[in-house]
Amino acid sequence: MAETAPKHIKKENRKTGRKWRKVLAIIIIVLVALGLIFRLFVYDKLISKVSEEAVSQALASQGYTQEQVDSVLSQMSSRDKATVENIIKNHDDPATVKEALGYASSGDTEALAQLAQQKLTAEEQAQLEEIYARYGSTLG
Repeated sequence: MAETAPKHIKKENRKTGRKWRKVLAIIIIVLVALGLIFRLFVYDKLISKVSEEAVSQALASQGYTQEQVDSVLSQMSSRDKATVENIIKNHDDPATVKEALGYASSGDTEALAQLAQQKLTAEEQAQLEEIYARYGSTLG
């Protein structure tokens, strides 16, 4: 005959299992809360900074002065800034962002255009071209 564990041991195992489930649930809740805090307070600000830097470097590489770049950034509507930020969020893996910023800062517009064709959808490209057309005339 198979021996069964005494009842008091089974109860202890159930209590221990319940305790670990509670600890695991608390850990998951804390991680989700930390993720939300990171998303709200750090990530969105980081993406905003990256989008401004990308626009700034792209314009500077075209030979525009910092004054002209600052003027365009201040004139951009919040909707247009949000559009640029959303496009960056859609392709926010660190390697792509670093590669794009590198091309923009070095003035390699051909490589930047090629990267955009590879990574961006036709709709995203059209949105960026529309934004450039809207503010490009203010650059002189």
